Amino acid sequence: MPVSYSHVDRLRRKVQLYESLAQMEPKKAAAHEKRAAAFREKLSQAEKDLPQTGLKLPEGVVLDVKDLCMYFGGVKAVDGLSFQVKKGEIFGLIGPNGAGKTTVFNCITQFYKPTAGTLHFENKSGQTVDLNKEKVHDVILQGIVRTFQ
Repeated sequence: MPVSYSHVDRLRRKVQLYESLAQMEPKKAAAHEKRAAAFREKLSQAEKDLPQTGLKLPEGVVLDVKDLCMYFGGVKAVDGLSFQVKKGEIFGLIGPNGAGKTTVFNCITQFYKPTAGTLHFENKSGQTVDLNKEKVHDVILQGIVRTFQ
């Protein structure tokens, strides 16, 4: 039975919690490590049960943006933008005020639903997901977070 990304995220946080407790409380380390191991096993199984998307990214690419467009009425804030971000790469968007930089981030995080284009991302579980199909509050579960200026 397929599980949700939120369930996998909760299991991941429980593993981290018990690993931290094992380090902070040496007298109870064995009990905490035993719980961490049990949750690691559940996490491993849950990750295998995640729904398969069938999407693939090129080797080493974690974010693939193709032909991204975001129109506000007649204003083309972003028009046909394409780029790829590779694992471990520091990638920046530069441009003058009003060039659409923030709009691009809003589209990636689904704060704005793009007018057109594809946004594929390799999530924390190693699966490629179509961000356009994600709800704004579920994007964080995939491993993408944003901050505001």
